[in-house]
Amino acid sequence: MRKYFEYLCLVVLIAFSVQKGIRTGWTVVNSDFANYYVAAQLVVQGKSLDKLYDNDWFQEQIKANGINTPGKFAPFPPITAWMLVPLTPASPLTAQRILLIINLLLVGFSIWLLQRMLHFPWRMAAILVLAAGQGFSNNLAFGQVYWIIAACILFSLYLEQQGMGWAAGVLLGFWTSIKYIPVVFIFGFALLAWKEQASGQPMKSRSFLITVGSSILTGVVLIIAQYLFFGSQVMNNFIQEAFLPHLDGELRGQGAYSLPFQSWDGLLRHWFVPDAEFNPNPLFSWPTGRVIAKLVLLIGIGFTMISTCFRFRNSFYFYQVALTLPVLGAMVLLPASATYHFILLVVPVALLLNQPDWFGKTWCVMLVTIYVAIGFLPLSLFYDASTTWGIWIAYPRVWLVTALYLIVLFRFNRISPLA
Repeated sequence: MRKYFEYLCLVVLIAFSVQKGIRTGWTVVNSDFANYYVAAQLVVQGKSLDKLYDNDWFQEQIKANGINTPGKFAPFPPITAWMLVPLTPASPLTAQRILLIINLLLVGFSIWLLQRMLHFPWRMAAILVLAAGQGFSNNLAFGQVYWIIAACILFSLYLEQQGMGWAAGVLLGFWTSIKYIPVVFIFGFALLAWKEQASGQPMKSRSFLITVGSSILTGVVLIIAQYLFFGSQVMNNFIQEAFLPHLDGELRGQGAYSLPFQSWDGLLRHWFVPDAEFNPNPLFSWPTGRVIAKLVLLIGIGFTMISTCFRFRNSFYFYQVALTLPVLGAMVLLPASATYHFILLVVPVALLLNQPDWFGKTWCVMLVTIYVAIGFLPLSLFYDASTTWGIWIAYPRVWLVTALYLIVLFRFNRISPLA
């Protein structure tokens, strides 16, 4: 009976991905892909990139490449322009189709990795991947690379287990240089190195340190390469006009009060920061309150994460703690989020589901329930409801990912480290 239910889930999830993701990604060039593709074309054509972070100029380049979609290069680091260089000989739509096929091939590869590393049955591994819902389908539809990143993170865990920590580190360092988020896995490996060193296991600690060191070295090399290729002006523009504002939740071309790019920063702006056009009547009208609340949130997650990791420093299950809790905490702290960012939850969720007897089967059910809700909740319904019930209702993804962190944190602190 269970097998038939799993097949039914697979059929439904595949149909959803085909309808919402593959069909769109195969027929229409969308803005996310256009941003990557046009930047790569500018590199190949040898054009001046001094205006790379000028949204109006970049929009003109998109039109010049025959693509009819709004776009911008910010907030990407300059290295992003190299990412699709191999696809530039193809037309925009053909190139997007190639990227879509790569994403789909990596689904199969990731299912194999989950089977090989965590001994998941293939049906459960496939369901776990596709249950990312809108995150996975939008990744395909918009020509994004977040599933490629998730697959590479899984592969880096596999490489480290196989004694190839240097290769794992190169993968993590490369994707951290492009999308930042994988840095939390580097942090997790640093915690593992610390734990093994403190436990008197220098050989194991050395293996994890190789992963961390090669990640950092890769990042440094890529930063130097960007300065040499793009020049200091482009790099300074990136830092001042894209990176630092992004950390503060300000993305040029996307309203700070925009509901689709959900984050605590966005919700706190609605609560505390007045704006004549977008937020004339905030709950408190106290801009400093937003800063204080963000600081409290950052300190709270940092303290609870570090104290929990310290509590498990002698535990056999420290691996699960170090590679899940920092990721979940980072997802809570994202300055702005899109559906496809939460594809990366597949890694910590898989690591916890792999230990149902330790983590608890009931808690695993709660974990999966929230994971699926993040993937499938129709956010537009909550936007509509917020006009009646208040802005609290408009940020369901923020509440869900925060609940996910708190549930995992609570469960970790209910389990004996010696269990």
